[in-house]
Amino acid sequence: MRESRSNVREMIIPLLFSMNCTSWILNLVTEKSLLLCIVEISIIHIPIFAFLNFVKQRNRQGIVHYIAMTIVLIIGMLFLSVVGDGDTSYSAWLSVAPHGEKCTANFYIISSVLFSYFFASVTFYFTLVIKRTIIILLIGFIPLFFHVGRCEKGINFSFVMFILLFMLLYIISNLNKDIFNKEVNVKIIIVILIIIIGFTSIIPVPKFNNKIADTINTAYGDSSSKKLNTSEAKKDANIDIKSVPQSNKILFEVDSDEPLYIRVQSWDKYLDNKWCVGDTSLLQQEPVEDTDKLIPSIDDVAVAVEDYYGDDNDEINILKQYKSVDRDIKKARIYYRNYKGEYLLNVPGTFNIRIPGKKEKIYKDGLAKYYLINQDIDENMIYEIEYMSQNMKKGSLQKELLSYLNKERYYDIFHSMEGKNFFIEQGLYDGIKDSIKYRYKYIELPDTIPDRIYDLADKITKDKDSDYEKAVAIEKFFKSGEFKYDFDMGKAANGQDYNDFFIFEGKKGVCVQFASAMVILARASGLPARYVEGFVADEFDENSNRYIVREKDAHAFPEVYISGYGWMTFEPTVGISDESNNGITYKIEEIADKISELISKLYVNLSMINIILIFVSFSILLIISIYIYINLREIFWRHKVLKYNNDVIIKEIFKRVVLQLEKLDVYFDNDDTYITYGNKVFKDRGIIISDIIEILNKNQYRGVVPSDEEIDKSFEDYYKLRSIIKNRVGKIKGLIM
Repeated sequence: MRESRSNVREMIIPLLFSMNCTSWILNLVTEKSLLLCIVEISIIHIPIFAFLNFVKQRNRQGIVHYIAMTIVLIIGMLFLSVVGDGDTSYSAWLSVAPHGEKCTANFYIISSVLFSYFFASVTFYFTLVIKRTIIILLIGFIPLFFHVGRCEKGINFSFVMFILLFMLLYIISNLNKDIFNKEVNVKIIIVILIIIIGFTSIIPVPKFNNKIADTINTAYGDSSSKKLNTSEAKKDANIDIKSVPQSNKILFEVDSDEPLYIRVQSWDKYLDNKWCVGDTSLLQQEPVEDTDKLIPSIDDVAVAVEDYYGDDNDEINILKQYKSVDRDIKKARIYYRNYKGEYLLNVPGTFNIRIPGKKEKIYKDGLAKYYLINQDIDENMIYEIEYMSQNMKKGSLQKELLSYLNKERYYDIFHSMEGKNFFIEQGLYDGIKDSIKYRYKYIELPDTIPDRIYDLADKITKDKDSDYEKAVAIEKFFKSGEFKYDFDMGKAANGQDYNDFFIFEGKKGVCVQFASAMVILARASGLPARYVEGFVADEFDENSNRYIVREKDAHAFPEVYISGYGWMTFEPTVGISDESNNGITYKIEEIADKISELISKLYVNLSMINIILIFVSFSILLIISIYIYINLREIFWRHKVLKYNNDVIIKEIFKRVVLQLEKLDVYFDNDDTYITYGNKVFKDRGIIISDIIEILNKNQYRGVVPSDEEIDKSFEDYYKLRSIIKNRVGKIKGLIM
């Protein structure tokens, strides 16, 4: 009875370790709730471990039982995989784990049983039959590598449990070892922790579909749910975002002759640390051709100054020295790949969108959102955008006007056009109407904004006359060196406005905080501004001659309304620190991203046969690598100890002897002497180590330094001992000794 209880206690940690690995990988493959996976896996694991314990107690007869059970299990799973009406094969389902496919329940059961049987068998064997901690570590790397096939980065519950349970297994496996190994064990534990945590910090991990966690996050506002998502249609945008996407998944491509900011949507009102829609009239939808033809153009202002403005203004006379260079209408073509969004993507300066071969009308509202009415957006949609580029030729009149124009000066130029050129006058008048509208809708700030925000805005824009110069000054404020791009952005005090905290105290954040803070400061200085979310298209692919936009290119940025020009994009977000962009950290992340992308492709595209072949090949390569490593380790060990004095060498050889005999469950206890230990080895296992014991005794108690011949003889005895132990533990165990 006591022995039975002891066996149960001994199996608890290995059982938990196996359950954790299985539920971890099952969660990745099926995207079921992690909690649900743990419950189901525990129900399957307990009888499997009981069966494995039965096999262990039956020795060779138990192996026959195990093989028979494995065959029955495989046959049962093959039968289950073809039951049902679905056309999808198990291998196809396992590759993509699609929800809604027929037979998904069957496939889920197959995965649960197969994963459980595999992890339980391997964990049981290498913890309760033979103790090979390094193999257990490698087993845990299987679900860890499945992380690589998924999108994001971080450390989750399953990973933390893997670390804790592995450490417990390692400690338990070393409890009976001699005291001289304990310091080494502590160092090994620390090194393993550093390696695994460091490795995992750059490995992409999956986005879990945990309904219970989602419910809790929604109810209590857990920060883990606060991740930037620029694709989805949102009523509001929180600015206390804690993370941004890191996935390399391609969402769409852009055929353009310049990098672009891609807009999805914007908001006009700031309240309670989030941007929302304040003026519902901005949601009114109108056809694009009816609204964007009236965009005020800096080209019209240039014509007015160059041809019609009087000569009584010294500043204008200086501007007239520059020649007007009309901006070209540019085109950008968008190719959807994996993008799913309610709104059509657009760029700043968009005035028309066309879908090749179709005549659907495109609509837009006052928040830079573009729509297809009564039609879903196709995941493989292609459409063309016509826009006016924000880039103006250096030395042109248009470029110089930006540094001159403000609201008052723009009005003066408009009044100078009265009765001179109807079309230019009408264009400038439309610009004034827009300016009045936007100054009313996009300049308000809540009363909760502290006075020091306004004081800072005045200080930054002091001595700046034009709208553009003020906006540039605010943009440069964030790039002064005080602010850093950092996910560890700190937490504002209760009741404190987050923009206020970011600007004056935190000074660390991601694009969301930088963009929001610039909009706040721009409004505080009297400039209409709005918060925009979308993407950045700046990764040029030479093969396709297009810009590639990935999930990690999600971005938030401010737009400021510049008198005479319209909405202009600015970039206050500072670059990621040099430590991240340069050096070994960046290189490792780059390599990890490439591995992630490769495995993601393999994970989706390979057939089950190919997956099995790869797994078998990898397993064989792993066994060979372990075998080579163990033999090289012996060679390097001997080379190392031969540098010591002979009295130290004999003790190092004895340590190795002890380690080898532990594989036969013979331990050097704290109260053992060399002689009592030698007698115990002979009595329990019939192995003679008396020659090494005699040399140790002479050195320990008489001070006799072993001769070179005795050292050579001790090495020979040690290698003979290894051969004996290999034969006793069996070929498979001996292979990895």
